[in-house]
Formats: sequence, structure tokens, C-alpha cells
Amino acid sequence: MSALDSESSTEVLAAFKSAWTATTREYIQRRLNSERCLQAYLFFHLKRKLSSDYNIFVEATIRIPKEIGTNTEEKRVAVDMLVCKGKTVYAAIELKFSPKGQSRLAGIKKDILSLSDIRKRRSKSDRVRIELPRYRNSASELMSLNIHSTRKLIFAAFGKVDGSRLNKDIFWASHIPKEGRWKSASECPPQFCVALAQTDNQGGAYPIFFGPPFDRQTGYKRKAETSGEDA
Repeated sequence: MSALDSESSTEVLAAFKSAWTATTREYIQRRLNSERCLQAYLFFHLKRKLSSDYNIFVEATIRIPKEIGTNTEEKRVAVDMLVCKGKTVYAAIELKFSPKGQSRLAGIKKDILSLSDIRKRRSKSDRVRIELPRYRNSASELMSLNIHSTRKLIFAAFGKVDGSRLNKDIFWASHIPKEGRWKSASECPPQFCVALAQTDNQGGAYPIFFGPPFDRQTGYKRKAETSGEDA
């Protein structure tokens, strides 16, 4: 298996793919009416697909420490979902719900920028901290999290298929953020995943998955199938 993936990150990605497909069916059955509802159904299906070892934080606010040797300051980023095992992040997910059109370009770029901030962090001084708001919140209640080197960074959106930027061929070229770690990337970064639900006027929605992690996942499957045939 590629060093870009691990057993846990591959497990999370497979669970997400199945959960997204199930969530797409909720739309077809007229059960999705908002982005908050999308969060709820995706959470529900993802929890069912993952083992009890995993926890999912929804609309998590994380504090990202400043980068050593730079003039950057600590950054607070809100993420739609964080998928963790113990105190390790294996996936971060940003969601958009615009089934009758497509989300604003600035909003998509902002989400991609947020995902680009979530990189491998191993040392104690470099770990992100997630806020757990309570009536008496304090700095001691900030949970310190590692970000696994093979974490998956997922952008998932509902959008109309006709005339949309939300398709495999032009997605990255149309949505490259103007700042952050990926501003100069000419193609999808190695841990970046895109899941779409392309909608039509008849109420249909069709799940589509692309990006390097999904491509590798497909490659593993084909390799396993070929090996089985040879055996």
C-alpha cells in the first residue's frame, strides 16, 4: 500500500464513500432541505459505517498554532466535520449544499483553504487544539489532537450538473485557493478528495468521487481483482 495511505485512513475513506452515497439517496427521497440537514444525515450514515473506535466532531472549531520560523499567528478554523480515532485526526470534511445551482466560488475556495491548513502535526508544540464549548469553558478544556500523516481532506458538495464548475475535469483549475499551502498546486494535492452529488431538475442526484485518494483506492481494488484472476 502506498505510503500516502494507512489502514485507518483507507478505512475512513471507504466509510465516507458509502455514507455519501447513502446521503445522496436521502436527497432523492426528499429528506434533505439544508446544509445542516446534510450534516445530520452524513453524520448518521458515517457513524454507522465506522467502528466505535471513531468519533466525529461536527462544526468543530480548531486552533492551529503558528508555524515555527514564520510571522504567522495562531489561527482558528471552523471545520464541518473531523473524523478522529482517539486523539488523532484521520479526516476533515467541508460541506456545501446548493442543489439548484452551485455554491459561491469564494465559499468553496474558503473551504479548500481551511482544509489546506490541516496538515501533519506530530510535535506537542505543533498540534491543533479543538474547542469544546461548555458553560464554564477554559483553556484546559481544549483537546490537543495529532493530525495523521495520511489524513484525508474531503470537500463534499451538492450542486446542479448543468453548466457547473463542480466536475472532475475542471474542478481544481476552477477552485485553486489564492492563498495557503495549495495556492500554487497545478493539480489536486495527494490527500485531497472531492465527493459530489450532481443534481438534476427531476430530483435526481448522482454521487461522483475523484481526487488522488479515490484514484488510489480504485487502483488497489483493480490490483486485487487482477491478482484474484491470476490465482
